[in-house]
Amino acid sequence: MKIDLISQNCNSYKANLHSHSTLSDGWLTPAELKNAYKARGYSILSITDHELLHTHEYLDDPDFITISGYETGIVKEPTPDFPYKKVCHLNLYSKKQTGNKIVCYRPESVLKNLNGKTLSEIEYFGTAEKAVYTPAYINHVIEEALQHDYIVSYNHPHWSLESFADFSQ
Repeated sequence: MKIDLISQNCNSYKANLHSHSTLSDGWLTPAELKNAYKARGYSILSITDHELLHTHEYLDDPDFITISGYETGIVKEPTPDFPYKKVCHLNLYSKKQTGNKIVCYRPESVLKNLNGKTLSEIEYFGTAEKAVYTPAYINHVIEEALQHDYIVSYNHPHWSLESFADFSQ
């Protein structure tokens, strides 16, 4: 017996909501990502490069849309009890296609992803701050994002070496 989990009587869309381009640590440019995903039947792509919001509405067409967003990482440095870096990775999806700014700006985190911009050209809400790997700070980032027209998702905790005890808070 076949059970359809997605109704055949409604519109459905194939989407990738977490990808990186050459604007951070990806291998393909935003245009190459669009072409690669569109060739595989995708109609929605969010290019969530690290730490900086880049909009890609110029890639949109009648059969393909992009969702503006970025991935932010809050790092816990190794300790004697746990000699590896843990990272809380959050994707922030802007509800606006253009005109949004980054939240909880951390200048030290964007230095390797400037792509020709200077620190003074980065648009952000509030003041620059230092990230602290604590539930309170991570919840602060989420709250700021929600207040500034973002939807937040939590990315790959196992890959980031986070346990249920870490992310359940």
